[in-house]
Amino acid sequence: MMLITTCLVRVRSVLRTLFRRGQVDRDLQRELAAHFDLLVDRKIAEGSSPRAARRAAKLELGDLGSVSEQVRQVRSGAWIEQAARDVSRSLRSVVRDPLFAAVTVLTLGLGIGAATAVFTLISSSVLRPLPVEEPDRLARLFRGDGQWENWTWPVWEEFARRSDRFAGVFASSRATFDIAASGESRFVEGLWVSGGFFETLGVRPALGRVFTTEDDRPGCGAAGPVAVISHRFWREHFGGGADVVGRRLRLNGVPFTVIGVTPPEFFGPTVGRTFDAAVPLRCAVVVYDARSRINPWNHWLNLTFRLGPDQTLPAATTMVRAWQPAIRDATMPDEMPAADRERWLRDPLVLLPAGDGGASTLWRRHRASLLALLAIAGLLLVVTCANVANLMLARGVARRREVALRVALGATRWQVARLVLLEGALLAAAGGAAGLFAASWMTRLLVLGLSQRAGEVFVDVSPDWRVAMFAAAAAAGAVLLFGAAPAVRAGR
Repeated sequence: MMLITTCLVRVRSVLRTLFRRGQVDRDLQRELAAHFDLLVDRKIAEGSSPRAARRAAKLELGDLGSVSEQVRQVRSGAWIEQAARDVSRSLRSVVRDPLFAAVTVLTLGLGIGAATAVFTLISSSVLRPLPVEEPDRLARLFRGDGQWENWTWPVWEEFARRSDRFAGVFASSRATFDIAASGESRFVEGLWVSGGFFETLGVRPALGRVFTTEDDRPGCGAAGPVAVISHRFWREHFGGGADVVGRRLRLNGVPFTVIGVTPPEFFGPTVGRTFDAAVPLRCAVVVYDARSRINPWNHWLNLTFRLGPDQTLPAATTMVRAWQPAIRDATMPDEMPAADRERWLRDPLVLLPAGDGGASTLWRRHRASLLALLAIAGLLLVVTCANVANLMLARGVARRREVALRVALGATRWQVARLVLLEGALLAAAGGAAGLFAASWMTRLLVLGLSQRAGEVFVDVSPDWRVAMFAAAAAAGAVLLFGAAPAVRAGR
């Protein structure tokens, strides 16, 4: 209790010093004046004349201005007050040279922006979790090398029969639908999904409802062909109308009834791709040839699992591998040549995390390119800091008289170096803010370049706390890189 009281008193003293500085200084002057008067009265009581008493008191106390300054330096919150004065001085120094400030901020902004843009793309592709419920509980089925993730309809049926061993399981596949009723084709991104897709992901509709297992029945279920559309497609194609539920949408010439709209943050089960319309898996027989979908040779499905509350990824992988011999025998095509039978599902099955972009095709295809870009952007930032350091050294030469005057007035080497470092910190902070702004359009250029190489790529590149922390770290590193040499030279 005593410690808490002491801390509260100290905090109160600091706050009073910071926010009532004028009143605190006036109180200090009155206290010193009262102490001086008491000392004069004591000298007079000892037999000195009033004039001699005042002179003796001044000699004993010293200059009241110096005493006031010494008290300010040792009282609570003095270091914060000193830091505020240093920042104010550094800011005035930067503002006095607007051309230098503009060139420095622009140079740093481009360097920090390039590095932040590449990191934003990597963060959005790998680090940012899917906008679903408990994304860390999701896992996707791969073969042993972690590259092959497409499975046949018979394999999906075998895992669907064992779905009670998981908290949920669904199959999905990319598709392209033509929504034009006639004339020129108009293609949109689509998804084939099993009935438990939205329930397993924990995605709730913004309007209407989502699929259930009853919608994923042979012949498209009792409600007929139904579709759930994305929030973006709802706004672009249906104008964001509230009457969208129940309206018809033609997909490859087949009329589907819209039953719901997904929330705006949900872009699909895979980072790097988005969708416009999701359709139950068994409705594929209505749009396509049924035999092409259930053909045991056709690898077209991705299988995703939600682990149970007490289920770990290694344990789930061990369980799946125990099923592998039975699944291999049940799904092997009868007409498969004897030479190929040994290779059918030979590689061990493995479950890998699917709650972020680590399992996405985007990251696996472009990982080397993105890491190389990040290294190049880091090198560019180092070169940028070297150029800014040269600018600040040249500016330091022009400020020799100012530095000499500060030293002559009593400033220490550390105080002079601290001002230079603070100037660099202010410039780096402004450069970091400019870099965040530049990174927003640089990232879009990177996504556009990836889309031209690998089809349309969708990545949520809106800044988050990871991007902000990276930009702040880049700005702090820039201060150390370009501010150290000018600060040391100024201190000398």
